Amino acid sequence: MGINVNGLGTNPYAYLASAINKSSSQTNKTEAYSAIFEGKIAQTEKVELTEEEKLEAFKKEIWKEIDSMSWGSNISVQITNSAFEKMMVDKEFKNKMMNIIREDAHGSNMMCGGTLINIDENGYKGYSYMQDHTKEAGRAFDAHSKDKDSFYSKKCKKDELNELWERERLKKRQYQEKADDEYMESLRLKDIFQHKEDIAKLYEEKTVKK
Repeated sequence: MGINVNGLGTNPYAYLASAINKSSSQTNKTEAYSAIFEGKIAQTEKVELTEEEKLEAFKKEIWKEIDSMSWGSNISVQITNSAFEKMMVDKEFKNKMMNIIREDAHGSNMMCGGTLINIDENGYKGYSYMQDHTKEAGRAFDAHSKDKDSFYSKKCKKDELNELWERERLKKRQYQEKADDEYMESLRLKDIFQHKEDIAKLYEEKTVKK
């Protein structure tokens, strides 16, 4: 026979379990109502961007991507609005343009005096100056970076450029020295092989005479 404990009935554990389930169910309902309410608020607060705002947001993404590239010389990039609009809807065109810019960034670290890039809806045009044309490159950079279509420009410090050029010069010298060493080694091996052939031929001639 069950015992009534403080009005909880003959099975207090079952009562407590039922109470916990009701409390849990009520909590779940409250959380569900809260999520629905917050979702409605989020939908209400969500504002559709204008085409101009979308374009500006897209430009910021492109700017960050170009800025993250490693530039070894002065760089000036002009991109027209029509080119940006085309890149927004034409992924292939966008990828092609960005890949070319990455190639220019890589090339700017190889004894380059400056790089100028122009992109419109028809595609890419670019020009790079060699290290020994830095004055001419500097004047071109100043004019190019002040154009109405100028989008991104970065001027490398002289010390940074000198360091990059010296690093590249050292790399080329090491490459040349390695190539020279390999060439001399090939000549040495060729002489050894020729010497062995001469001895073998001489030995053969003496053997035939006997």
